[in-house]
Amino acid sequence: MNKVIAILLVGMLSVAATAEIFIYEGKYEGIQVGVSSKNQVVNLKGKPIRKSVVLSDETFHYDGFQIRFDRNTVSTISIVNPEYSDPNGISVGFSQIVLEAVLKSEVVKDTLVDKNKGIIYWVENGVVSKIVIAYKLKLNG
Repeated sequence: MNKVIAILLVGMLSVAATAEIFIYEGKYEGIQVGVSSKNQVVNLKGKPIRKSVVLSDETFHYDGFQIRFDRNTVSTISIVNPEYSDPNGISVGFSQIVLEAVLKSEVVKDTLVDKNKGIIYWVENGVVSKIVIAYKLKLNG
């Protein structure tokens, strides 16, 4: 029994060791992930429509996008504004088929991640429903 637990533990540690953390510099309307502060966001975009807190992460909600903070710095920007076109030319409302063709990858569990640019696409009913610009992504090899 102890050998089985030891083998499982070693296997779990080797899988965890293959994950890498990637850092990105994405921007949206002058706000940069990993750089912009709460004060800078308010100065650029004005007072948020509302604020919410989950655990220690605060989110500012604006019309068409949300900004999540890790402490005082922007960690992600979630965009639902269909007028925004990201660096890949993708917008909310694009079909899953177009998204997969542009990124040459397939949607898995309703998401597709552009590992080169730190962009996460959420897909609902075959259509891009949200574009998330991330500062950090933990990705498996």
